[in-house]
Amino acid sequence: MITCEKVLGVDKRWWIKATFPYCDEYVQAVKRVPHSLYVRDAQAWAIPWEMKAQFDHSTNDFIVIWNNAEHSPSDMIGGGIPEETLSTQPSMLGYSIKYDGDKIISYTGFTAAPYRSYQVQGVNALVQNHFLILADDMGLGKSFSLISAVEALTKTGDIRKGLIVAKSSLLYNWLTEIKKFSHLKAVVMAGNADARHQIIKEFATDDNQILIMSYDTYRRDLEHLKKLNKHRVLDFCALDEAHVALNPDSQIGKAIHAIPFRRKYVLTATPFKNHPLELYNFLKWGGLTDDNPYQFRRRYGILGGFQNKQVIGVKRVAELKDMINRCMLRRLKRDKLDLPLITFKQVKLKMTAEQQRMYSIIKGEIMAELENPAFEMPSNPLTVLMRLQQVTASLDLLSDPTSPSNSVKVDKLIGLVKEITQRGEKAIIFSKFRSIVDLVAEKLAAYSPAVIHGDVDAQGLTEAQAQRKAKKTGEDAELLMASERQREVNRFNTDPACKVAVLSGAGREGLNMQAGTHCIFLDHPWTYADYEQSYSRIYRIGQEKPVTVWDFMCEDTVDEHVYDIVMSKKSVSEYMLDKRQVAGMI
Repeated sequence: MITCEKVLGVDKRWWIKATFPYCDEYVQAVKRVPHSLYVRDAQAWAIPWEMKAQFDHSTNDFIVIWNNAEHSPSDMIGGGIPEETLSTQPSMLGYSIKYDGDKIISYTGFTAAPYRSYQVQGVNALVQNHFLILADDMGLGKSFSLISAVEALTKTGDIRKGLIVAKSSLLYNWLTEIKKFSHLKAVVMAGNADARHQIIKEFATDDNQILIMSYDTYRRDLEHLKKLNKHRVLDFCALDEAHVALNPDSQIGKAIHAIPFRRKYVLTATPFKNHPLELYNFLKWGGLTDDNPYQFRRRYGILGGFQNKQVIGVKRVAELKDMINRCMLRRLKRDKLDLPLITFKQVKLKMTAEQQRMYSIIKGEIMAELENPAFEMPSNPLTVLMRLQQVTASLDLLSDPTSPSNSVKVDKLIGLVKEITQRGEKAIIFSKFRSIVDLVAEKLAAYSPAVIHGDVDAQGLTEAQAQRKAKKTGEDAELLMASERQREVNRFNTDPACKVAVLSGAGREGLNMQAGTHCIFLDHPWTYADYEQSYSRIYRIGQEKPVTVWDFMCEDTVDEHVYDIVMSKKSVSEYMLDKRQVAGMI
């Protein structure tokens, strides 16, 4: 993509500053603009501001992002189906809404009340389209729209049964939402192979309408699901947090094409993280393209970077936008929710002397590797940065503790949490490192922390198991049936003694934690989409109090570079195409 900003030159004239990874197609497009010139010292192109119309025309076939604009990577391709084409009255027989302004004061047909008119429009879009990418922003209630649409379609007889495929950590969250928003009957497909296959067998004839399963279960039990569908049992499939299936070469990316569902729905707040070509597998699933992955990349992608295999830009943008916008509905939180104030605060820290010493040693080792002509970048160059991020996080990640304080971040965190909790507020804390999650949970034990990471068991208990255990222990059977992760979420939201939650990246999706009003990043994810998704655990429908996001980083380290790139709303991986760029980041 081409990144632009309006700047005042030394000649006191306004200019367009345009930067991009080297690409002959980009260069030729900019050269066609009169009076454009390349400024070698700035490694950027300069175009007189009065030539903006010509610049826009010349670069019309490419993605151009203006700095400081309010957008996320997914906004590159627009908002999809025009919202004004969707009625704010439900399109299904027996359904109606009465409004006072945009506020819903009465309704019929729906089991639960929609939050605002945009959710009614979302239900209409799902009912009216056999394939839809529902790409609403985090916290806008995509699950309500899907569940309500499925219930409406079952009432008309358009569909009888189908699948919701989600991350294993969210299976019981979906079961809870279905019970909350509808009268639909659903079952979670979990347990060993025999138990799962029995559930499939019974699903063909029982009164359950939705089979909820993980992506891994879908892949492993695909043959059994295909046999089930021979009896035309499976009318629809909804993919939740669907970026799991973006890769057409992955096992799950291939498996979604194996069953010809009549209705196909994609639910994701981040339809793509880096560039719109990542949407290929969904467009293929929905029947919008007949291209294979190679043909699609050649048609719409500009390739470069390592071995000329990385997508560094997009061409034929108007054609691609038209294809995507015919099947996607995307609304943004800032346009739809009357949310309270959100404040972002940077916390810049100076590493301890021991951290500085270790950082210098590891940085020296990396620089020596990069300067070696024989050195080749690893297939995942982010691992280079993680070695340094481990130092800024805590020396405990590199060796056994050698001193009372191995992390300036953890020390600062302890003081900040004390201040927050003394005001009667709660906080969620993110780190990409499992060891830091465990360390912080140990340091904050006095606050009864909820802990959520990728290793938490998400299978929960069956109803019979839960009932038996509830009789013995006096615990709530419904709570026992929820996943361990959901139990931690419930504890954070309802238990006054649980004042903090410590999460890895596995906790940034699908969890509602509105009891918290502070989100603290000890380190940062690699993309802005993941960053926004993380703090949206507390900044979503139902949040009534001001929210503060705290960004911890160590001064003069890779932390600041990663933060700056993420805040530019790009992926860190975009900046790591060669050794020179990596050296500049550390």
